[in-house]
Amino acid sequence: ISSWSAVSYSSVTVWSAHGLWLDGSTMTAVSYSTAVVGNSGFQALYLLDADGNAVTDSYFRNLAGMAVYLAPGSDRNTISRSTMIASAAVGWYGLYLWDADSNTISGSYLQSLAGVGAYLDTGADYNTISQSTMVSGTADRSALYLFAADGNLVLGSRASNPAGYAVTFDGGSDYNT
Repeated sequence: ISSWSAVSYSSVTVWSAHGLWLDGSTMTAVSYSTAVVGNSGFQALYLLDADGNAVTDSYFRNLAGMAVYLAPGSDRNTISRSTMIASAAVGWYGLYLWDADSNTISGSYLQSLAGVGAYLDTGADYNTISQSTMVSGTADRSALYLFAADGNLVLGSRASNPAGYAVTFDGGSDYNT
């Protein structure tokens, strides 16, 4: 999806492609939309080097892998009132941020019953998760996992994993609240 575009009230179901792909996009708006993917090599929502985009009131699911991926250089994006559900297979993430900074997730539901609800990986700094629910359901995983991710804020949210860890800070994750 190119910069300064708007996608609303849309539905995408694909197998060997990203559902919604923002590659270098700026100021793109996605709302009231659904994307479902059935392949572990792709995501329902994929941002790469994409800044200042807004996603609201949308549903993202991957039947075979991670649901939403904010890849390196994806900064200052917002995802609000949205659902992100990963595959029930072991090891996937509802939301995965890697080297993506100052993003805001609010009022959202992030689930990976056999993986991690929200994973902030190396260099994912100064992000905010607020008024959201993160869910895992397996003994050796966390609902929220941070690895080498600094200065992030989790506010008014719930991290639930009855079988394992609710929150894990690893790899020198510092100054998180």
